[in-house]
Amino acid sequence: MSEGLFPGLNDWQPTEFLSRLGGAGYTGEVIKEAPSPLRTPYTPTARQAALALVSDSTTPFAIATRLFHLGDAVPLQNAMDLLGWTIRDLIDLGLVESNEGSVQATVQISPQGDEWIATDFPHKQTESEADWVMGVGPSTRQLNHLMPPLEQPHILEAGCGIGWVARQRIRSGATAVATDINPRALALARLNDRLNNVHGITYAEGDFFEAAAEYAPFDVIVANPPYILSPGGDRTYCETSDGQTLCKSVVSRVAHYLKPGGYAIVLLNWSHETDDDWAAEPMRWLGDAPVQGWLHQTECSTPEQYAWQWVHSDPRFMDSVSVAAEYRRWLTFYREHAIQRISLGCYFIRRPLVGEPSWRRTDARQLRGFSPAAGQDLETVMRNETWLRQTEPDSDTLLDTCYSPAQGVSAEVKMVLREGWHRAVIDLQSPGQLAYGGQIDETVLRLFDLFAQGKPARELVSTLQAKVSDKAQSSVEKEVAELVRNAMAYGLVTP
Repeated sequence: MSEGLFPGLNDWQPTEFLSRLGGAGYTGEVIKEAPSPLRTPYTPTARQAALALVSDSTTPFAIATRLFHLGDAVPLQNAMDLLGWTIRDLIDLGLVESNEGSVQATVQISPQGDEWIATDFPHKQTESEADWVMGVGPSTRQLNHLMPPLEQPHILEAGCGIGWVARQRIRSGATAVATDINPRALALARLNDRLNNVHGITYAEGDFFEAAAEYAPFDVIVANPPYILSPGGDRTYCETSDGQTLCKSVVSRVAHYLKPGGYAIVLLNWSHETDDDWAAEPMRWLGDAPVQGWLHQTECSTPEQYAWQWVHSDPRFMDSVSVAAEYRRWLTFYREHAIQRISLGCYFIRRPLVGEPSWRRTDARQLRGFSPAAGQDLETVMRNETWLRQTEPDSDTLLDTCYSPAQGVSAEVKMVLREGWHRAVIDLQSPGQLAYGGQIDETVLRLFDLFAQGKPARELVSTLQAKVSDKAQSSVEKEVAELVRNAMAYGLVTP
């Protein structure tokens, strides 16, 4: 498909083209420091504001920005001054179109950090293109952060879009397969590979997993399916035509394509009735499959909140009348389907090794993002949960085992000024900010200090028992053992 959309791509050498853009000051560092409309021209209003900032300038930076960041038509001579004769290659490739003395880019090519990102222009969504391809959004970066730190894994990016996760991972030694049902997305993924000098990703067009079946099994599968729970639409990248998400289908099938010990990470939305029944429906999706499943809820919204979140930022609806009509359409859909709550979260699924138990677990924490170490949290939690389920340790085992604190675990003491400084709370954070973040007391800090010295929790029990009555000593053992169990369950220590 890339040869059809971008004919000659496999023979194109983009070095001089990118060098000219960089020489014009069109770099990630400059864009990052530019005024807000230039940094984020994601709506028609923001794009028009950005164009107003550069439309009167003929500097190389202004021409590069108008052409490749904002999708504006520029005079051919200005483009020639910027690009030289490389513009002929761009026209032949279909990256630039020429029309009566002006040229216009067909896709956005923007510097982000130290890489180039090629995708469809945001304002093209208003043309209702079903195959519109988005760039690197927050959820894509979250998927990358959630990848467990395995050495040279064989990975699948299912529903890959422009293949950004696969590209990050192949650079660090992974082998990668990427699938998408949208052939335009795969063509843009290959263009991104060319721009960033990345080789070796295997692309396959079709269903999330079936298209990659011949390359299975995988060590890690990541999936960001079209999870928006809308009334239905034709935007392939984020919704389905019938108003349902693909999340159930993805979650119920993914384990079949994993190696024993392999991980799947799926971002998802789902509906439920109350604040308390949020886990019931997605937990049913796994059925009796012999897998380890951890469902992590990160947000919960009312239908009104959820609909407004998506409708008011949709560039297809920019006037009050169309926004109100679309908002009503969403709320009518929810009412007709008895949807009262919509949750956002992650499903972490692991295929057990031989002899390991299957298990299910749920957690709920309000999170807006994950740190780059979130994958370490994921691996530690799932390994520890398996150990706890398999070993079923009693209090003596928990207290007499030696543990190692997770690398990067941190505690922050917050103080208040009230007749002198007084400690208010101690907040503990797991390394990846995924597994745990909450208040603790000094007992937990003393426990971690013992573990760091290679000593078991039994020593803390002895210290605490010396300060209580004989009658209370047995409860001290149980309480400390429970602290150890919880520290393990949240990936804060490992045996």
